[in-house]
Amino acid sequence: MDSWNFFDKFIILTIKNPPELASIIDKFKNIGIQNLEIYKFEKTGKVNAKKNMSLIEILTIKGCNNVCEDISKHYYEILYDVQLHDRVVIFEDDVEFCEPFNFDKLKRTVKWLKNNYWEMFYFGSITYPSIL
Repeated sequence: MDSWNFFDKFIILTIKNPPELASIIDKFKNIGIQNLEIYKFEKTGKVNAKKNMSLIEILTIKGCNNVCEDISKHYYEILYDVQLHDRVVIFEDDVEFCEPFNFDKLKRTVKWLKNNYWEMFYFGSITYPSIL
């Protein structure tokens, strides 16, 4: 069984008319994700967040400009749109996958998701801002 089949929907969050959209889509095809939905939003500027934000500041969008607020708003819009689905994966357009992609790790992760209660599972990592 293809482990990606466990998920109902795959979404990419991006700006309108990103110049590298074809290469973004190719990244997903290379790891077996074909059925992508692309949510395009207006670019409002560059994120200007202070470094070394606390977790509370990140979650409450303190210490960040209106771009952070816009990104959060876009996530809420997506979550509202997909509320009838149980297992949705949301990617940002700058996602990077490990090479070679570890399909065994994905299979183990999906097995864990099937056997445990969860409401939100975070696949990625946060590299900026750093959390103290």
